[in-house]
Amino acid sequence: MITYGFFDSAFFIPVYVLLLIICAFLGNKLSKREKRIYGNERNYESQGLLQAFVIFLSLLYTFTLSGTANHFRDAKALVAQEADAISEVYRWGKQLDKEDELKFVKMLLEYSEFRADYSQSFDMEKAITLQSNMWDFTLLKEKDERYSWFSHKILEALNTTTHLYWDKYYSDKDRVPLPIIMLIFLFSMVVTFFLGYTNENRRSHFVVNVLTFVSLNLLMMFTIREIDMLYHGMISVNPENIKDLVGFFRNILETAK
Repeated sequence: MITYGFFDSAFFIPVYVLLLIICAFLGNKLSKREKRIYGNERNYESQGLLQAFVIFLSLLYTFTLSGTANHFRDAKALVAQEADAISEVYRWGKQLDKEDELKFVKMLLEYSEFRADYSQSFDMEKAITLQSNMWDFTLLKEKDERYSWFSHKILEALNTTTHLYWDKYYSDKDRVPLPIIMLIFLFSMVVTFFLGYTNENRRSHFVVNVLTFVSLNLLMMFTIREIDMLYHGMISVNPENIKDLVGFFRNILETAK
């Protein structure tokens, strides 16, 4: 059974390619064995079945890649929305007095650094702690009549920021279902087996056909995996919006020294 750990590992692609080549070789060996046993009596065709399998596999790849690409775009949009929400918190926080504003910017800097580092994205306890610190600080300021209205607007923006964190938290965990990955994995093996099985009379074309088909499968599976990983793959969501905020908040604190 395939797991996300194996799917994300460096071993998945080599194992996948090796199994595809073995399936093609076994299909070719079976066809040659049947030809030796049955000779001219082995006159049935399996090209139609192979074409049907290829069409079905193509549809599997198409719908899976489409869904993965949409999820990738949603992840990028959530990063931009979260950066906008943090920026709105800062804009209202600027209305506090200078000392409190700098304290609040330090909290926003710590939170932005946390959100810009994907390795910590699933650390719920730290997220709750950082959000609670800003929330509690703002509640105290809300008791001051001078900052009551501004504090209320900060709390509204913080509420949006918190909601976006949890939206992104669960969105990042929403990956291609393992049964779909397993179906593509197994069905590509079946198709490659039939490809080898139907090339028994074309020895000069066997290697080219198999390598071409294996390469196409590898390209599609690799692309799906890299996009599905969101932040760890070669095709990754770049939290540049939030990283820019980190630099902005650091500059404010350095300028205030």
